[in-house]
Amino acid sequence: MSFFSRLFGKGSPSAPTATAAPMAPAKVTTGASGRSGCPEIDPARIPCLKVPRVAAFPLRPDELPKGSAFHANGPGWTISRQEKFPKGSGPDPMFKLAFAFRDGFFFVKRYEKNGVAGWSGSTVEVVNRDGSLRVRRETDELFRMAAHTEGVVLSDLGFYGRLATFDADIQPLWTMDTTKLSMVQNRAKAMRLGDRDPFRMIKDADVSSDGSRALVGAIDQVWCLTPAGEPLWGLQMPIKKNWLRIETAEAQVVPEHIRQALKVLGLSFPATLDEIKAARKTQAMKWHPDVSTNPKADERMKAINDAYRVITGVDPDDLQEGPPRSRFVDKDSYSKEEVSVEVDGQKVGLSIEFSFSVGEATAADWLTYVRFSGDGKRVFAATSSGILFEISEAGEPLQAYELSCFPGGFQEAFGRLYLNMEDHILVLGQGKVLGRIQASGKFLVMPFSNFVLVWSDNRADWLTVDGAPIGHIIAKGPIRRIYSTPDGWAVETRQNRCILVGPPI
Repeated sequence: MSFFSRLFGKGSPSAPTATAAPMAPAKVTTGASGRSGCPEIDPARIPCLKVPRVAAFPLRPDELPKGSAFHANGPGWTISRQEKFPKGSGPDPMFKLAFAFRDGFFFVKRYEKNGVAGWSGSTVEVVNRDGSLRVRRETDELFRMAAHTEGVVLSDLGFYGRLATFDADIQPLWTMDTTKLSMVQNRAKAMRLGDRDPFRMIKDADVSSDGSRALVGAIDQVWCLTPAGEPLWGLQMPIKKNWLRIETAEAQVVPEHIRQALKVLGLSFPATLDEIKAARKTQAMKWHPDVSTNPKADERMKAINDAYRVITGVDPDDLQEGPPRSRFVDKDSYSKEEVSVEVDGQKVGLSIEFSFSVGEATAADWLTYVRFSGDGKRVFAATSSGILFEISEAGEPLQAYELSCFPGGFQEAFGRLYLNMEDHILVLGQGKVLGRIQASGKFLVMPFSNFVLVWSDNRADWLTVDGAPIGHIIAKGPIRRIYSTPDGWAVETRQNRCILVGPPI
């Protein structure tokens, strides 16, 4: 989502105004029970492209002539009209997000802290491709939004894991509480994440361009679901490359204090919660000072209560027998030696391991971003170690890309994947690098069928779909908003506006 971080504003001399309207509530779903697990991607079974690190691109010098508010540089490009906004009527700097979609542009004022005024509400403006204002609506808090150039749906992953979807008129379609999905809760439980904030486990979410499917990235699993929360498929990311999974035949290790607590209640491992409650009741009826004449009744009853508190304070799964658990060890610290020693005149073989072990939550490669392709026929999932997986519509891993670092955001449109690599935009497709687009700082990418629009700060570039430059425009101040009109591209700063003729639309 960090692609969409420029400042955009409302209002323009040619755009009509619209009255803010409240939104109707949408139906909330929490998801069905679903599967408790999902298959893990095997990197050895899919092709992997290692994308080399490149030197940082040099910053492009400003080319704005002295005294000019805008300057265009492109084949046959001209600025047909230029005007200054009346004082106080320029674009609102609180509109910090923008997305192109099939019929126009979404401009969003996100739910965020606004200086001394406290938390501000959210507003969405929709501008048609002809430059007219389609609708302006006040919404609930919007936090982490996404939209597809080929679609008509705007989605938002809220502060507490609520995935909301809106149509092109910013009317709610459906919402989903991702933290209540059973597959998310099961994965958190399996990784022993305890009472961690559920939303911290939801790393990203997206909605297909037609709004018919949701994509939820939770911890190290990606799930494709219906709007009702029914799972269509799920995949688990492989563990990070510097860790080894060691399968062990060892039985589940039960801490000694739990075994002793069970013994006090007259039980042994394994035990169910119902058995524990029944045993405590039986022991209390025998040893409670009101019914027992034994001089040690007080001491014994105190031990029973203490044991019960110990047992009821642990995960119920720890009281049950289960399959052997894997160990995760650091490759650099792991070694294994086979030695033989003589015991009572006989040679005995021993296997000695040296390793640094961690829990699965540490070895797991947590997701950072998940996205549908523009046409919804593929899925992309990026991990914290810089691995990007391309997945089919049916949940079959197709391709892996090993990046030099994890991207700051990405989106796919018209068969090309555009990744924010901090100092440039990496263009991938068909299992290879198609190009690199020079950019720096905070920048926005809008891919279209026949060109790409990129801008950061006071410069906007039009490029071919593979990243070759077509032309650019420089503004005197930060560009707040860009959108197409019948006359050309409207480019707006806080104080000035122009119509640029020549770039593809």
